[in-house]
Amino acid sequence: FGLGERMAVLEARVVHPLPAALHAAPRPDAIFIGGGADAALLETLAQTLPGTRIVVNAVTLETEALLTLWHARTGGALMRVALDDAAPLGRMRGWVPQRPIVQWTGVL
Repeated sequence: FGLGERMAVLEARVVHPLPAALHAAPRPDAIFIGGGADAALLETLAQTLPGTRIVVNAVTLETEALLTLWHARTGGALMRVALDDAAPLGRMRGWVPQRPIVQWTGVL
């Protein structure tokens, strides 16, 4: 996608406060959280990196509720995506739902 020189991935297991690796890195243009977000993390990011674009994914009800609150608080876009897999159903096939993903995109 031509992003190799324009993008740096910082992968860290989040333990609050923010990982030391984040403090040592240059200020990001955007933050992507693939899962495991909680209120403490979002609050810390908002205080540490105000104005930064953020994308957070959720599959649990608790994180979905958290993203709903942040969407109401700060705006942005809240999207829910549901995927299904084709699987045998008798002699034919049918759809088997997977866990939906809720994604909040906004600015801290």
